[in-house]
Amino acid sequence: QTHIMAVMKEFNLCTQPQFLQGTKVMQAGGPKVRTYNSVLPNVGSWFALLELGWVLSKLEKLATEVNILDPYRGKNGSELDAITVHSWMKSNTRYAAVRDVLTAAFRCTFGVETSQMSMLFLLTVCKSAGGMEKLFESTEGAGQEFTVENGTASIVDSLAKDIEKDVNILLDQAVNTVEQNDDGSVCILSGAGRIIRCRRVIICIPPTQQ
Repeated sequence: QTHIMAVMKEFNLCTQPQFLQGTKVMQAGGPKVRTYNSVLPNVGSWFALLELGWVLSKLEKLATEVNILDPYRGKNGSELDAITVHSWMKSNTRYAAVRDVLTAAFRCTFGVETSQMSMLFLLTVCKSAGGMEKLFESTEGAGQEFTVENGTASIVDSLAKDIEKDVNILLDQAVNTVEQNDDGSVCILSGAGRIIRCRRVIICIPPTQQ
């Protein structure tokens, strides 16, 4: 976040706080849509709410045991890296509403499904952020406190405008094939039939498509 905030500062892009006031709406644990005004969502029962608190506490505890400098070699690093967050939640929760709430938080924060992230990665990010609550919350001082005033697309637009005089930006050129040749060069074929040869390729795709 510090890097992207520096880019925003360079292009004079502003942030705005998340809108937290008023009644919140969530569908969790079934077809019923529930409302709530607290930080914790309405999960349908006190038992489910207690379980949600227990799961978050357990995740916090696991995160404290992660070695930030070398997560894989830390306590149970290889085991945690071998299971997904989805598998862990399935084994450690009874209520579907709790899993739905956690899944929603993951989608909003990481842009991926819980089945696409290892427990070790989650816990490492969690500890780096200062804890599970700091990572997921939108309250003051938390990781999701701000949004970009004109949307995150304004960051991309500003970067493109900054380099447009030095590079050739091609739009509507969906890449179908990327091939690396024996000499180390790269050949790209677009859906429009355009062939581009280059020395290096940087591929940026949504996490859900990795």
